[in-house]
Amino acid sequence: MAVPAGPWALVSAGTFEDDVQAVNRARRQRPPPRLIFSVAAGVREFADEVDDPDGIYGAGQWFPGSATRAELGPPQDAFLAAYAAATGQPADYPGVQAAAASVIAAHCARQARSTARGKLWAQAAALDTATLFGGFRI
Repeated sequence: MAVPAGPWALVSAGTFEDDVQAVNRARRQRPPPRLIFSVAAGVREFADEVDDPDGIYGAGQWFPGSATRAELGPPQDAFLAAYAAATGQPADYPGVQAAAASVIAAHCARQARSTARGKLWAQAAALDTATLFGGFRI
């Protein structure tokens, strides 16, 4: 892939919809950006939503098989199988991230025996663990 010769670059880190709009708008500029980086490019649906995803860089916070052994919550393989069975499609990183956040939140509430913000924060701040998403520590 050749890098376009435009004199500018785009870095986009908004909502998924904002990133798609920014990338499509930038690609129509003359000259187009030399480089494009979009946080949304790490989401599977991004390729279907932008005019041309080729050459756009993104950040993926998680990839199947990348997590360490989960100390809290389900193992990655079990979650991915259950997700695919329930939805008919594979999970991507926002789904796995949400599942891991739910595991952390539920664990903290159980440990604190409360949902008060300060008590939850104290439990979360004391954690050094791993979920199906990977390591967690504040």
